[in-house]
Amino acid sequence: MIIKNTDLAWLAGIIDGEGSIMFFRKRDTDKSSGHKYGWIATGISVTNCDEIMIKEISNILYSLRIKFHYSLQKNNLKNSKWNLALKIESNGMNTCKKFLNAILPYLRNKKYLAMFLLEYIEWRQQQGYTNLRKTISEEQINRWFERYEIQRKPKYISSETARKASIPLGMDDDTVRTLQRCKELNPKDSE
Repeated sequence: MIIKNTDLAWLAGIIDGEGSIMFFRKRDTDKSSGHKYGWIATGISVTNCDEIMIKEISNILYSLRIKFHYSLQKNNLKNSKWNLALKIESNGMNTCKKFLNAILPYLRNKKYLAMFLLEYIEWRQQQGYTNLRKTISEEQINRWFERYEIQRKPKYISSETARKASIPLGMDDDTVRTLQRCKELNPKDSE
């Protein structure tokens, strides 16, 4: 399969809407020494009931030589048609770096999160932490997670935003009031 820009844009749209760009703590214990250590793991996934979508994602990733794996997810939803879903996931720094660099120009909603993850991967590689389980300090992990939470935090409060249909979101009175309300609730963010 020859990958076109439209394929990458489609995949970016799926990641923006249905996907997860993951950054999470892992902890383990060295069996020989008993030493506990931690690290930050990275991943990108899409879980969906649409087999055609998952197949198309796998075709694109395969063509880009990006590693991935599947799993079957059981959901506890009331609609039995949606009870089982397929999850396609890519993990690891090099894999995530390749994946994100391919779709970054087309991401919208999760662009800053993707850029943050790429920054973390670059930092980790510059530090010589090429081995996933090579220890980084708890302080370093906490600093990265503080920055990660800022990236994930919504910039507005959707329940307080009332918009007229067919008008693009701009800096009108509704938006300004919502942003002001966010600053009141999160004064630390406005500094």
